[in-house]
Amino acid sequence: MEIMRPALFVEGEKCFLCPRECRIGEGKSGFCRVRKNIEGKIFTIAYGEAERSIHFAIDPIEKKPLYHFLPGSTTYSFGTPGCNFACKHCQNWSLSQALPQDVESEYLTPEVIVSNAKRARCRSISYTYSEPIIFYEYMFDTARMARTAGMKNVMVTNGFINREPLETLLPLIDAANIDVKAFTNKFYGRVCAAWIEPVLEAVEIASKKIHVELTYLIIPGFNDTKEEIGKFVEWASQFRVPVHFSRHFPRHELDAGVTPMPTLLEAKRIAEEKIDFVYLGNVDGFSDTVCPQCRNIVVRRNFGLRENTLVEGKCPHCGRDIIKYW
Repeated sequence: MEIMRPALFVEGEKCFLCPRECRIGEGKSGFCRVRKNIEGKIFTIAYGEAERSIHFAIDPIEKKPLYHFLPGSTTYSFGTPGCNFACKHCQNWSLSQALPQDVESEYLTPEVIVSNAKRARCRSISYTYSEPIIFYEYMFDTARMARTAGMKNVMVTNGFINREPLETLLPLIDAANIDVKAFTNKFYGRVCAAWIEPVLEAVEIASKKIHVELTYLIIPGFNDTKEEIGKFVEWASQFRVPVHFSRHFPRHELDAGVTPMPTLLEAKRIAEEKIDFVYLGNVDGFSDTVCPQCRNIVVRRNFGLRENTLVEGKCPHCGRDIIKYW
């Protein structure tokens, strides 16, 4: 079932939601596949089309990954088909690169999403799996209802969005994990069919208004040099946000192997010179939170929360602030 809503941030046949600013001709769709010109007007066809296999997913918040936001809580996660990137290594490519009509789905209103989340006793709703920017209208309406219901909103995103839509959305969002895919336009163009500058701007804007954590997936031979990681760390350090270096496993079309542990450990070493909280993802044993002041382990994790010794978000040993939202 194709559900349509008028798309936001359009002028005539041109879409201004993301930096692609697609001009969408009659009967055509934008790069994202879900903004479509029907009789001269642009509609979103992703509104309410939650993919069957994931729309009831209840995840630990740590899976997003968010380690400094409501630790130990559960979040109600969902996504729709479509994306404004075309990443060759996408782990959810069967959803992100699909057309809405090609994915088995059912219509779920924002009211139903919020009701399901509350019934499951989730403290937040996560817009994730594909790229939430492309189902902006659906996310916006759901986030507004979730906020009224006393729930938090989480966005897991590539950050490829124009300033006006981002600033319009952020008052409804409490936390975001933003993927910085690499730190060169060569990578973004070659692997994602995109460019990096809007992503960096989105991080700068969002980090001033909401809780942000960054993920950098290290891919052997593509974005793993000490020089590139060093430049990313230097840039990221100004925002004082947690950073997750994630291990790559082959997915979709990219011809690259599993990230060697020495590469991950070297990235962590480089980052810890400038960033307080650095984690390794997709590996075991590097997800505990260590107080940067007294060096005690204050939160233990093993693919989810195991032990949280914080007292109202502070280190129990020295009182240092660790987590704002506890």
